[in-house]
Amino acid sequence: MKSQILVALQFRIYNNMKKTLATLALVATASVQAGPYAKYIHVLDYTDSEKDDSTEHLRLGYETEGSFYAEAGVITNHLDRGVAAEFGYVYELVEGFTFDLNWEGVKRDNSNDVMNEDGVIEHVGSNKLVHQFEAEIKFNF
Repeated sequence: MKSQILVALQFRIYNNMKKTLATLALVATASVQAGPYAKYIHVLDYTDSEKDDSTEHLRLGYETEGSFYAEAGVITNHLDRGVAAEFGYVYELVEGFTFDLNWEGVKRDNSNDVMNEDGVIEHVGSNKLVHQFEAEIKFNF
């Protein structure tokens, strides 16, 4: 009973978040300010030549004039859904050289669920936050 209430609550929060993000996406893309943006990401994961997974992200973000940025949104794939966020800073060292430092985190609702031989999804894991720090130095020709 307790788990059914928790699942229903998570579903309600997820649906409310989708509606809020969709509204914010419309407002942000209609805005004339240069700071806010909307971003769609489609990720295809492969091991050798075999496709493992496909994930879609819809994010809203804001970039300051000081090159700080933050974005967050929802993710979906064929097994689960979740949320993702990224925060970072882009700095131009000298003309043509940029430095980007960011943190990205993804929390999937069913990150370790698997499909058994009968095609039934089994819950073998828990909600996990997967995150990373990334540093990038780029030279533009």
